[in-house]
Amino acid sequence: MEAMREAVLPLVEADAGLIVLTIGPYDFLESIRREADLVGKDGHAGSIETSQMLVASEGMVRLDSMPKVTRPRLSRFRVMAHPEVEYPTGVRGDTSKVSRALGEKTVNHIVAEIVQLLQKLDREGGE
Repeated sequence: MEAMREAVLPLVEADAGLIVLTIGPYDFLESIRREADLVGKDGHAGSIETSQMLVASEGMVRLDSMPKVTRPRLSRFRVMAHPEVEYPTGVRGDTSKVSRALGEKTVNHIVAEIVQLLQKLDREGGE
C-alpha cells in the first residue's frame, strides 16, 4: 500500500482537488477473520483468498492440490530472488475453511465497506 501511496503522490501534489484512496481488501477483513476463527492463521492462498477466488473464478481453483495447513517460515525483511524455496506450495495459512460461502461473505463485506467509505467521503469530505 505504501508503494501505491508513493506512486500517486505527485498527482495529488499537482491537483489539490484530486482525492485518491489506497484501499486493499484486507483493510476491512478483521471482523470476518475473527468470526471465521482465522486471526493469525490465514495468509496467502489461505481460506479467505481461496474462498474469494471461488467467487471470482471457480474454475481456476484447484482444491484437490491445496495443502490443508502450511505455515512456512518466511523471512520478515529479506527479499528473496526465489521465495518458492521456502514457500513451495504458494500457500501460507489455514485452508481448512475454504468455501464459496466464505468467499461470498468476504466479497460482499468488502464491497459494502468500500461503498460506505465512499458515501462518507462524498457526504462529509473526509473519512
